[in-house]
Amino acid sequence: DLATRLRLQGDIEKGVEILSSALELSNEVTETQELAFSALKLAIYLDEMDRKEEAKSWFKKIADAEHGPDSVSIEAVQQACQRYSALLIEEGRIAESKEYTIRHNALAEMMGDPYLFVRSCFNIVTDCHELGQGEEAEEWFLLGMINLRDGINTGPMGPISPQHQQQLLEQSSNVSELIGQKHAWTEMMQHIFGDEPEIRAACNVIG
Repeated sequence: DLATRLRLQGDIEKGVEILSSALELSNEVTETQELAFSALKLAIYLDEMDRKEEAKSWFKKIADAEHGPDSVSIEAVQQACQRYSALLIEEGRIAESKEYTIRHNALAEMMGDPYLFVRSCFNIVTDCHELGQGEEAEEWFLLGMINLRDGINTGPMGPISPQHQQQLLEQSSNVSELIGQKHAWTEMMQHIFGDEPEIRAACNVIG
């Protein structure tokens, strides 16, 4: 809590110092929820400070952890997977990124979060495309599209904002074009949102 207050006050370096000191007292940061969230917070702060290598190390520890009631929460693991994957993408380590995005996808499904699930499906499509895995890319694209209606309606905090709805619709369009499935996207959007004129109109603008 003190580290958070310091960050909000503009002293993120002091916040990092406090979190680092607290975590040094433990041999294993995945032993409890509190330690895991502290490690995740530290990694986020280090990333914000552009200390990428240190951030990656902490993100990976949480992303590789087994979640459970007496260890690390599923929310912490999925957040770490998402952030670690993004850092791997920046380094061009697409195959490794894909592994953690798939893990993130599975955790989102377990959490019952359609928004995160669909978004990660489309992220995996991009990874597959970059790796030359065309058939698998199409499979993940189809899975994302099948769940798209739920994805734009329900997220981690309840109803999805119009901004995030638009972003997910645009992502679906972009990946369809990336893998040469734009015609299929258009047909599926008409089928999925045939009874929602506002969404259909938005799709027409995107398309």
